[in-house]
This record gives sequence, structure tokens and C-alpha cells, in this order.
Amino acid sequence: MSRITEVDPNSSEELKAVADHVFSTRKRNIVMGKIPSMFGMMFHRPQVAQAFSTLGNELRHKGILSDRIRDLTILQVARLNRCAYLWHVHLDHALSSGLERDSLYRLDDPDPAHLDARDRAVLAYARAMTVDVAVSDAIFAEVAKHFSEAELVELTAVIGFYNMNTRVLVAFGIENEEGRPTVPLPFGTK
Repeated sequence: MSRITEVDPNSSEELKAVADHVFSTRKRNIVMGKIPSMFGMMFHRPQVAQAFSTLGNELRHKGILSDRIRDLTILQVARLNRCAYLWHVHLDHALSSGLERDSLYRLDDPDPAHLDARDRAVLAYARAMTVDVAVSDAIFAEVAKHFSEAELVELTAVIGFYNMNTRVLVAFGIENEEGRPTVPLPFGTK
């Protein structure tokens, strides 16, 4: 159950303009013609909702990383932070980008032989940033073998953004959108 009430985006001209912006940047995440609940709650602070949506759109839809790497990263962050909502929303994206369901449900394998060296480096980097915050030189050196500096900037921003995203979702108690089917989770919820 959500802890923050949703604000009707039609309650003011300012909110309607922000909602139009959010709607235009979240087309793939619209469920049954409705803006995701998180944004309905963020409309209490329209400027935050707009900035959040703009950055998310840039990282999710305009970036230089492949969809596969981005989706693997997002699901790793969702799993580590036990964020059911993000897992539900991004699982289909990950499957569409070529990741296999079985592999995604085994991201916590201590020796993920089912993934290549690049994927393992991404998972280790996302784990370090999410769990430890500090990233060891060894983990950074390994991920840097597989990505340009521009890609590393984006990968780091994706991990940071989706850590913020999961923390907002979990704090607000948002587990799934009404009308979106639930899927088995590879973790227990908090």
C-alpha cells in the first residue's frame, strides 16, 4: 500500500504541464493510460517530478549503452534493493533486450558462469555501488576493460539513478501498478 497520496495532475495548470512532460517521456511505462504511481506521488513537488522524469528518460531511452546492459544493470539494482515495482516494470524490457529469464533469476549466483565477463563486471560494479557505495580499484579496472569512458559515465549514472529510484519506490511502499501483472521475484520484499 502506498504511503503518499497521489495528486491529480489536472488539479492545476502547473501540474498538467508537468504531467504532460512526464507522459511524453514515459510512454513505455504508461499502464492503462495512467502515469506511474510514483509520479502521481511526486506531483506534490512538480519540479522534482519533472527533473526525475527528464533524467530517467535520458538514461533509459537516449543513452549510448545497449538496452541489454542497461536492463541487466537496472534489474541488478532492483534485486539488491528488493524493489518489486522496478523488477516488475523492467523484467519485460530485459527479456526483450535478449536477456534470458533463467539468467535474470540467478543474478546472485556466486559464480555466474551463465553470463559473460562483461555482464559479470557490470553486476559486480552495480553491486559495489549499491551495497558498498565505494568501488574497489579491482572492480573498477574490470568494468573499465569493457566500456569507454563515456559508457562508464552513463553506466555509473544509471546505477545511481536506479538506486535513487528504488529507494523512492520502497520508501513510498509502491510494489506494483494496478493492472500490471505480477511476476515471481528473485528476492523477498522488505
